Amino acid sequence: MNHRSKHPLTVTAAIGFHLLISAAGAQAHDPGLSESSVRFETGELVVQAEFAWRDLRHLIPLDSDGDGEFDEAEYMTFRNVLADVGGMLYSVRASDDELELTSTGVSWGGPAHGDINFEIRYALPKSATLAAIDFEFLVAEDLPVGHRHHVQARGGNGTEPVNQLLHQANSIVSVPVKAPLVAAMSASESPHTLDSPDDTSIAIRKSASATIPTAVIAGICGLLALFLVLWRALPASRAS
Repeated sequence: MNHRSKHPLTVTAAIGFHLLISAAGAQAHDPGLSESSVRFETGELVVQAEFAWRDLRHLIPLDSDGDGEFDEAEYMTFRNVLADVGGMLYSVRASDDELELTSTGVSWGGPAHGDINFEIRYALPKSATLAAIDFEFLVAEDLPVGHRHHVQARGGNGTEPVNQLLHQANSIVSVPVKAPLVAAMSASESPHTLDSPDDTSIAIRKSASATIPTAVIAGICGLLALFLVLWRALPASRAS
């Protein structure tokens, strides 16, 4: 049975109202829309994901008391389960090899915000370069029809940023990677945390520059010797 409100909004008015709320700074995601951002750090690929709790209740019975709300007690009850689910949200592959899941963190924005946030980390392969990372949204089939998952990622070195909606009919996106990705660098080798593969290429150039100083110093010494010979020859040429 269709229930119509006494004062139905037109489509235009509804869209305008939604835009007004967004402009006012509403932070919680509408049910049916989730998002993730993908970034590269030293030896790791990191996924930051946000979901409305009302979407995740299709995977976990978060509203355990059935009051239609999600509160602090329910979050504490399901926090560990949510962390486990975070590790099953995605499949991340490089050259058809599944990346190893290293850690999953979860947090909740509280009743006012409503979103559940995940930080999911994967170990990058030890190969020096990668052509692409394939990112699959595994739970698309388990969420309601029409759910969209917005993925943002950048592969670095001039690649176009990935900005794509995943859903049941298309749940995979490929992130092209042009810059070298170093999988294992100790803190002493690279104290800088890499935010993107662009920074990785900088780190590689810095490590390679360790072999340059000897040649540079020799070149400078040669130039100085030539300069001294020419300087001493000037008085002789003036006297003649």
